[in-house]
Amino acid sequence: MKTPIKPTLALLFILAFSAFSSQVMAQVNQETTTPFSISIEIDGNNTTLVCGAGCDWNKITLKQDNTTINENGIAKTKDASSDVLYLFNVQKTQKGIRLDNLKGTQWKESINVSCSSKCTLVVNQFGLAQ
Repeated sequence: MKTPIKPTLALLFILAFSAFSSQVMAQVNQETTTPFSISIEIDGNNTTLVCGAGCDWNKITLKQDNTTINENGIAKTKDASSDVLYLFNVQKTQKGIRLDNLKGTQWKESINVSCSSKCTLVVNQFGLAQ
């Protein structure tokens, strides 16, 4: 008489292995995002970005209403197909700014920041930092 223990153990092993491998892949995907920290100061119509970590630049004062940023500073939107680590767009709005992920961040949606007079915020690879 055969016991169904061996097929059951094999099935349990396969289920455990597939659950473990998907969890490992989720961790690998999260770790592939390059860490960065950028302080954004909005003062009326003036917007200044100051790199805290993960950039090859120190300070950028936005002169245009629509600027693309990567780890090297001001970039072109076409850089999304190159080897840049991250790329996002900063667009001035009537009440603040909007940030759009182009590459290398984990933002799922645009980040909209409204500022009545003067404010400072920090953005990183995950979005707005606390």
